[in-house]
Amino acid sequence: KKQEFKNALDFPNTARDYKFKELYNKSKNEDDIIKKTDEILACTDFYHYISEFHERSTINNNTTIQSIIFDPANYSVYFAANTSYAGWSKRIQFNTQTGKVSLYREENKRLRAKETIDFINLLKTEKKIEDAEEVKLYKDSLKSKGIENYRSLTFLFNSFYNIEEYKLARLEALRLIEKYPDIVTGYYYAGLTYEMEQNYSEAVSWYLKGEKTNINNEYRHLLGKMHLAFSYKETGDLRQAKIYANEALQIYKQYYIPENSDDFNRLEKILSGSK
Repeated sequence: KKQEFKNALDFPNTARDYKFKELYNKSKNEDDIIKKTDEILACTDFYHYISEFHERSTINNNTTIQSIIFDPANYSVYFAANTSYAGWSKRIQFNTQTGKVSLYREENKRLRAKETIDFINLLKTEKKIEDAEEVKLYKDSLKSKGIENYRSLTFLFNSFYNIEEYKLARLEALRLIEKYPDIVTGYYYAGLTYEMEQNYSEAVSWYLKGEKTNINNEYRHLLGKMHLAFSYKETGDLRQAKIYANEALQIYKQYYIPENSDDFNRLEKILSGSK
């Protein structure tokens, strides 16, 4: 049995893969492909979204240990000069035919930018917040620093959600959808808020939207299908509940499941028709 869900927290690489395929299918210009592939690896605008995206694991070298671009047409290999910050480091071009080494591009200026340093420092202050006013103050502090990105929005969502402020949490989910429409997270979060408010039909509609997103992963697929099963059951649509319970269990059964897994047991009850 597998111990961990494949790509459970690996949205950066999932997004990179999707955005590269999208680029390769659209662009026919070799130089353009190399330039934009470099941008995707560097995460400079979150895979061509408008806003900046500061991914802590990229900065800390957990996501981008090294990033290499192979260009057979030009006999070239492009690699990061500094593996500690491979995504934003200088990129070196090596011509395998001539042996020439040259600088392809300078270090990304955001590596030393004040907003990057501010965001890293702000991440260190994250903690469990148990009061709505405190969450709002933290949100204001993010806004004053001009920080609104995937990481900050998911943190704010979870802070509001954990203190059962579902309407406020939903605002963060909707902002995630607005900024990152290809990513499943916002749709899944919106569904959760409606499910917790026992508006199961609305929850279903958001979970279904999440299932259609391009940037997803196995773990999120499991969660989406699982909550579709739970919500459909509450609407009285047992046929659809069983379909999604079965799909969720097919993913679940590939992994080690603790005996006291409430979610797993609940899915099996839906599939068997038990109450």
